[in-house]
Amino acid sequence: MKKIVTHINPDQDATSSVWLIRRYYPGFQGDDVEYGFVPAGQTLDKMQVDIDDNIIHVDTGLGKFDHHQIPEKICAFKRIYDEGLKNNWFPIYDIEALGRMCKVINDYDNFQEVYYPNPTSDYFDFTLDQAISGLIHTRMPDSKKMEIVLPLFDSVLQVIKNKIKAEKNIKEGIIFETKEFGKAIAMENTNNDSMKFAQKMGFHLVARKDPEKGNIRIVCIPDDKYDLTAVKDRIIKEDSVGTWFLHQSRHMLLNGSLVNPTMFPSPICFERLVAILRSL
Repeated sequence: MKKIVTHINPDQDATSSVWLIRRYYPGFQGDDVEYGFVPAGQTLDKMQVDIDDNIIHVDTGLGKFDHHQIPEKICAFKRIYDEGLKNNWFPIYDIEALGRMCKVINDYDNFQEVYYPNPTSDYFDFTLDQAISGLIHTRMPDSKKMEIVLPLFDSVLQVIKNKIKAEKNIKEGIIFETKEFGKAIAMENTNNDSMKFAQKMGFHLVARKDPEKGNIRIVCIPDDKYDLTAVKDRIIKEDSVGTWFLHQSRHMLLNGSLVNPTMFPSPICFERLVAILRSL
């Protein structure tokens, strides 16, 4: 039986460190892994740290995966991440995303979020760090907290990987100006997250065609002065096959979505979609 040990009431650094070991450390991906919780700084049954290959201490015990004995602004997650890089634990397609996760987790564990813009905003209370802090104040057993939190780090990893793809998608997209909407971009990819990322980058009109499913999504900035009704009217003149839905906000024109996969894809090709949007 293998065991990962961390401190009681595990915070973001502790839970993320357990997740990193659980996901990537050789021999710790099986169903025979248990979790142990000790007072901060201590070890399981007061054993010497790092002497049993079947027991790994993270964020406690002053061993190789703790950081409280180090004066630099570092965290347990970073120590594990650095060890993983050195020993090639990580698949190449996860390394950049894990590095970005490491930067954020290290910031939070060293209270650097106090320097973020508007750090007292309620928006920050929806972060994973704050959610984990909230769990600490419940009577929930630490093992249950771990059960809840660990899958969320899988989600964060996927979100960041999608963001990295989105950055590439933007570079590959076609950027142009429209009279009605201003700065616009059209992309052909399977990454739905690329649309919101493009909006955050300042594009007022964003279109994406899925080259595999054929669906098209068009969104504009959520400002009342913008309206996609005319865009819909223009498109359905050429498309009598695809299923199109104009959201009540008139800021989203959807030909298929994650919440309604039954919509028929549009036969309009990507090049023609760009031409239509350019004419607006």
